[in-house]
Amino acid sequence: MFSVRQQRGMPCLFILVLAVAGGASAITIGFEPPDYTNGNPPIAPWVIQSNTTAVISDQSPIAGTQSLRVSGSSSSGSYYPINLTPTGKVTISGQIRVPYGNPDVNFGVFGSFRVHNGWRWEAYVEFWQNAQYREIKDRDGYVIGFFTEGGTYNISYTWDWTADTLTLKVDGPGASIVKLYPQTDRRNLIRILCGGSASYYNGTAAFDSIVWKVSSAVPGDLNNSGKVDLDDLIILSGQWLQSGDLSADVYPESGDQQVNLADFAVLAAQWLNP
Repeated sequence: MFSVRQQRGMPCLFILVLAVAGGASAITIGFEPPDYTNGNPPIAPWVIQSNTTAVISDQSPIAGTQSLRVSGSSSSGSYYPINLTPTGKVTISGQIRVPYGNPDVNFGVFGSFRVHNGWRWEAYVEFWQNAQYREIKDRDGYVIGFFTEGGTYNISYTWDWTADTLTLKVDGPGASIVKLYPQTDRRNLIRILCGGSASYYNGTAAFDSIVWKVSSAVPGDLNNSGKVDLDDLIILSGQWLQSGDLSADVYPESGDQQVNLADFAVLAAQWLNP
């Protein structure tokens, strides 16, 4: 057990670090201009499936100035093709705001956020109404929580291909859910789907801040090489004492939006371990 005192300067080991390299790969879709235009469908490679309406809207966005709104079908919706192989860790996350219900309707889907692996919906969260409840369902059809109409929910899926697990997290009004699944389908993840709300509801399902990130299963392995070495130290040095969504922000595991001695300690603990 030890403690580390925050200092303004770099640890002395960083004196020899002269270059800056890239870290774990991450892609973020925020539906912002100029790539996305208000009133238009989402641009390629987004695919809008049959029986679905998908449009970029600046009306009450979840984040930033615009969000994606989808209606018509939860199972078809609008999807983004990806090709993520089963190595290290993969995290896919997004935000969904469910619409308000229709008092004349007592069943139907408010929206869903899913990931397909070419064979089945490997990761799946659906917001479903029956006559009495507003239910959050998972890929196995189980009710894992309850939602509030008009609420915004943060959803994340993390595949750990070394531990062979999938972790689901849902957080929003009335729900704080963490569920662990055994991960047995070692297939590429091929698409992220934003499933729409039923067209007879009062509004559309809104989506924003969709992110997918590939990282190593080894803590501190910032370049996904399978070990922690000088290349990872170079990456951390380039982000030292910066704030934001940074690849070297490895402590705590969920990050704290800054790179400092706590993150350096993670690299030091794993230094040159196979």
